[in-house]
Amino acid sequence: MKTKAAAFRESIGRRIGAQQLLANSCTLMLCLVYILPNVWAVRTMYYAVVLPLLALTVTRSELARIGRSPIFLSAAIYFLVFVIAAPFTTTVDVGAVLGHVRHAILVLSYIGLLAILGARDPGFAVRLFVAMGLTAAAVAAANIWVFYGGLPSLDRLPQRLEGIPGQTMYYNPNWIALLYGIPCVGAAAAAMHRDTSRLLAVLLAIASLVLFAAVVLAQSRGVLIGVLAGLGVVVLLMTSELGPVARHVVRAAAAVVVAVVAFVFLGTLLERGDSYRLTVWRLYVPYVEAHPWAGSGLTAILPIDDQHGFKTIHPHNIVYHSLLRGGVFAAAALAALLVQVGVQAVLAWWRNGSPLLPALVVASLVPFQFEFSTVGGTPVGWDWVTLWLPIGLVLGASLATAPKALARPGGAAIEPAAGG
Repeated sequence: MKTKAAAFRESIGRRIGAQQLLANSCTLMLCLVYILPNVWAVRTMYYAVVLPLLALTVTRSELARIGRSPIFLSAAIYFLVFVIAAPFTTTVDVGAVLGHVRHAILVLSYIGLLAILGARDPGFAVRLFVAMGLTAAAVAAANIWVFYGGLPSLDRLPQRLEGIPGQTMYYNPNWIALLYGIPCVGAAAAAMHRDTSRLLAVLLAIASLVLFAAVVLAQSRGVLIGVLAGLGVVVLLMTSELGPVARHVVRAAAAVVVAVVAFVFLGTLLERGDSYRLTVWRLYVPYVEAHPWAGSGLTAILPIDDQHGFKTIHPHNIVYHSLLRGGVFAAAALAALLVQVGVQAVLAWWRNGSPLLPALVVASLVPFQFEFSTVGGTPVGWDWVTLWLPIGLVLGASLATAPKALARPGGAAIEPAAGG
């Protein structure tokens, strides 16, 4: 039996249309990451609008299902390991641990929010990337025009594209490349979705091309590899999204784009070599050997300097970074989380035929193996759009009620195994 408080909460939620408001507010919040020049207004919106709407609409059964999910449990364990390991590190920073706990609670609430929206409405992810794709493309076009003072030359790669102070929230080429890369892949998948109108599909295809151009101009090779791989997943797995003629046209267009990029820019990109990645990973081994179980802590400075003068303070790999900061158990928890996300993304495609989620996971996780290292972060920061967004959407797809018969994309129906 419902309590009076629960009944009152549900009544208020129905009267104001809280569920639809929640979906719209979440979409707007993520679009504002591209529109606004700082994170403060977006963060305030999450606290003052999104979380209260979530509290009005969430049910105990939804919370229970999320809490039992292997993806959510792995994420929670990943954050928890750093707290447990903190007293055993060389430098215990209580403030940093408390900040980590706060960040963990916010991230877990965020992926829970995405999971609830995705489980309630299987079309939420597509509509989200329609909005994000068009918004990010408009911002990317303005970013390119202002940064280069017009259109850049195509005979060679110009200066690396960076963000614009006062216009974009982030300036680092690697960060903005990934911020543009995720909606690039999402917009491409949304353009090919069966429910997308022809006009909207054309607009999304243009948006995806603009965003891809921004990724190329930012010259972040790890992101470029991830985006190309994500777009490749879209092209290869879109069996149930388009007719046979349209599929051939899309694949031919994708091949032309890759060929042009390779012909014009490949030589310049290869001149930079491996950017000392193999050297960096080797030089960080002594840090791992010194503190294998608990890691070096959340705030320890971990510099390396090789004989060529290359300096860095992180290993440019998300799992390696977790190993350095939280030890082997933190790295194992993160690896388990990423594997489960990949498996569930493939299962989501198997159930509904849409390549969106596996493409997003590939586009997100590949760059994190070469360019980025993140354990903590800021609320509604760049990692919320590039890492935790695909994870939350995949979590939602894993919670969605599966039909009694699962159909292979383009194939015959398969009855699930007994007890599955």
